[in-house]
Amino acid sequence: MLAAMKRTQTAKMLSGAERSAILVMYLSPEVAKQVLTHFDTAELDAIGRAMASVASVEPDVIEHVISDFVNDLNGASLVPRTGPDYVLEVLPDLLPESKREEVQRRLKRVVSTKFQDTIEATPANVLYAIVRTEHVQTQALGLLLMGANSAARVLAEYPDDQRHDLTLRMSGIEKVPTELAEDIEGDILSALEADRTEQWPVPGLERTAKILGSLGADAQEDVLERIAESQPSLSDDLRRRLVVFEDLLRIDDRGLQRLLREIDKNHLKIALRGAERELVEHFMNNLSSRAAADLDDELKTGERIPKAEIEAARAVIIDAAMEQRQKGNLILPIGADAELV
Repeated sequence: MLAAMKRTQTAKMLSGAERSAILVMYLSPEVAKQVLTHFDTAELDAIGRAMASVASVEPDVIEHVISDFVNDLNGASLVPRTGPDYVLEVLPDLLPESKREEVQRRLKRVVSTKFQDTIEATPANVLYAIVRTEHVQTQALGLLLMGANSAARVLAEYPDDQRHDLTLRMSGIEKVPTELAEDIEGDILSALEADRTEQWPVPGLERTAKILGSLGADAQEDVLERIAESQPSLSDDLRRRLVVFEDLLRIDDRGLQRLLREIDKNHLKIALRGAERELVEHFMNNLSSRAAADLDDELKTGERIPKAEIEAARAVIIDAAMEQRQKGNLILPIGADAELV
């Protein structure tokens, strides 16, 4: 104990030049050369003179000086770094240029969590919309790179048959080139970054429905049936958007009478709020005189109804009309077919 205290006191008695000399001699020649470039001529002279006396300093004292320096250096750090930060930001600059890229790439795959962190903070439906456009094998690898929780969220967005196929593909992957993994992560991150920038809105669902509406009836039905096999809800949404409520004016009297037998009269009273008078009269003309009078009074004197409720009632009637059209119980020209009427 006394010996240790003596060594500590001896170390504290050393001058700054002597302590600097010990540290410089401890460093490798390459690092020492870089350190010495920061001293002026007078300081270099003092350090050089001090080196002559270092030979007589006990090894334990030298060790104590170096230990103090390391502690001081750690305490003076303005930007404390975690191990991963150091590996990703500092270590590459310390490596030989010939090995830097390869080592940096390998360490990044193990240490960096930027990709997983970004994915975790992104809604599953957004990730699904990005990933599903890729080749199926790329989709499988992309899911594996996301981390278990995030990948499960995205996988849940897939239709059942595609989810099964992707699971099989993921389980068969053992090794992939590091460059390929980086490319996939980079593509996904770039797509997410682009998704956050200002974009020109394109109402894809509505415009797709209009495009389908301009196809012939047979081609249109074939597309919708194929979509229904994997994504029934999307098929229903597209069918619902093939027509708007005002298009029901195209149904002839016989067809409209059949439709009226299938729909709830309360839905009709709500759906006709704010509708064009011509459409209202088209429905009234195919009701009994009493039912038409009641409907007319309801539309004139009834209480106000939220727009969302009106839209919901119209959607129910459109669904019923499309169902009757599909069964052949009424004629409702759509898109290209409507232009031929």
